[in-house]
Amino acid sequence: MYKNKYISYEEYDSASKIKVSSLIKQKEISNESYPYQAYIDVVYKDLENYLKLSPYQTPLKIYTNLNSELQLLIDNIQNNNDPDIKFDNEFINIGGAVIDNNNGSVIGIIGGRNYNGERLFNHAIDQISQPASTIKPILSYALAYEHLNWCSMHTLNDKETYYPNTNTLINNVDNNYLGEITISDAIGYSRNTTAVSTLNEVINKIGKHSVASYLNKLNLLDCPEDELTYAYALGGFKYGVSPLNLASAYSMIANYGIYKSPSTIRYIIDLNTNKKISLIQKEERLLSEDSAFLINYTLRNVVNNNYWNIALAKPRNIEIGAKTGTSSFDSNFKETMNYPKNASKDIWFSGFSKDYTIAIWSGFDKYLKNEKTYFLNGNNNKIAKLIFKKIMEEISNPSLKFEVPSSIETHNIIKGLYPYKLAIQEVNKKGVKAMKRFLSLLIATMILFPAMTFAKYDSVKVSKPVIHTHVLVMS
Repeated sequence: MYKNKYISYEEYDSASKIKVSSLIKQKEISNESYPYQAYIDVVYKDLENYLKLSPYQTPLKIYTNLNSELQLLIDNIQNNNDPDIKFDNEFINIGGAVIDNNNGSVIGIIGGRNYNGERLFNHAIDQISQPASTIKPILSYALAYEHLNWCSMHTLNDKETYYPNTNTLINNVDNNYLGEITISDAIGYSRNTTAVSTLNEVINKIGKHSVASYLNKLNLLDCPEDELTYAYALGGFKYGVSPLNLASAYSMIANYGIYKSPSTIRYIIDLNTNKKISLIQKEERLLSEDSAFLINYTLRNVVNNNYWNIALAKPRNIEIGAKTGTSSFDSNFKETMNYPKNASKDIWFSGFSKDYTIAIWSGFDKYLKNEKTYFLNGNNNKIAKLIFKKIMEEISNPSLKFEVPSSIETHNIIKGLYPYKLAIQEVNKKGVKAMKRFLSLLIATMILFPAMTFAKYDSVKVSKPVIHTHVLVMS
């Protein structure tokens, strides 16, 4: 600048004597730690992000939503001091958030293993990872209930499927196809084919812009709208989401479609002015009550039917809905790092009871060659489930149950047909002759195959005017 005559020699000489290192602002990190430190650090972030205040510069009295007993339990888990949850892998880390569904309050924070010190990397809010299959109920199936008017017994076809407008085949985790399945099966067995084909139907109906807008309102959109791809149906995000934001999205399902922005702060008092400042929380309906209830019901059905051992996370006497998610390494990366072929990268568990929602991430901060910085089947593969169960048993009220909205009815439909047909309507339409053929066939079948069992009659819920309960009708 001096050579080009932008500054004088005196200014040049003065600036030359200042060391660049003295101008670099150091990150505010201390080895000193306080009780509930992981939670306190999120409070600081909320102050800065939403109220533009710093507790280091402005004298404040802060009233939080902290559940101190819960956070103590979480701190014990993080420090490997919980008698029921043990980490047999020193590299594994965890992050998560616990939300009160009633008001969106954040009552507990899982900041990470051995969280000692202030202003550390907090895995509840700073850990951004691809959500894997935990996104499927939120994205593909919730929007299908909302915009395609599906019922809870809608049948999907798990078959050879390609990403839309490509020659790229979609693979299921077990490299298999199940054929005609219900939505509960599709979510419970985590079928990739049906998740993508369902999102494609939604996009064809409402457009990519509406889908991106929905994700954005949930604070889950991590890319420009034009970069949203069908890989998002499988959790293949550009960057990823935080456990806190994923918990808020699942809380929306528990709240019958109303999204409430999460907050650790109730209100603060500015001690300079003695003024009370409240944090204004966003509250918006993103799904209709009946659509939200249907995905809520489906996720509870997934747990109750114990798809892929998900019921390991079910607390005693507490009704929950939940979904797991597992992300994988690139095959070349696994080969380079000398990892097993079935090694997994991140494992998520997200779920809700009537009163609380929890999202938990488990994974690794860094990947080391020839070290166990990956998941295989074993205790640590279950860590997220075990933590979820432990916390829910601590805080949830077993007497609280999900109520069926008035917009929901129960009817008998013919399984596998779409558009849906009421069983009684079909019988009336075909008339007496059809009934005679049906009875004749039924009698003949029972004579020829006396041990044959028929489809179980069961009652499921769907929204008006769509039908629900399914039966087996032969004609």
